Amino acid sequence: MPGGIAAERVDPTLDVVTCVDGREAVDLLMAAGPSDDGVLDDVPDLVLLDLIMPRLDGFAFLEWVRAQPAFGGLPVVVLSSSISPLDEARALRLGASAFHTKPANHEDLGEQVRSIVKRWLT
Repeated sequence: MPGGIAAERVDPTLDVVTCVDGREAVDLLMAAGPSDDGVLDDVPDLVLLDLIMPRLDGFAFLEWVRAQPAFGGLPVVVLSSSISPLDEARALRLGASAFHTKPANHEDLGEQVRSIVKRWLT
C-alpha cells in the first residue's frame, strides 16, 4: 500500500495527490501559482517522498525543491524502503524534514503514516 493510499485511509478528509514519479511531483509544484494575495495556491501541506522513483528520484527531487525559495517551508518527509544509513544521511543533508523506513506490512505502514500526518499536519 503506497503512502498516499495509506494517508487517505488514515484521514479520508485529506486531499491526497499521488505522483507516479519525481518529475510529475516537480511539475505539480511548478503549477502552483500565486493568488491575489501573492501566496502560492495549490501547494501541499506535506510531501511524503519515496527515494526510488522513475525519471527523477527522491534525492533529485529534494535537491530541486530545496533550491526553490517558494517551497522552503514545505515539509518533505521521506518514507522509503531503504534501511541504509547513508541514504538517510543523504536525504537529511539534502533537506528532508524527516526520514522513515517503510515497515514490511500494510497495517504497520498505516500506523506509521498516521503518526507522520499527526506530527506534520496538526
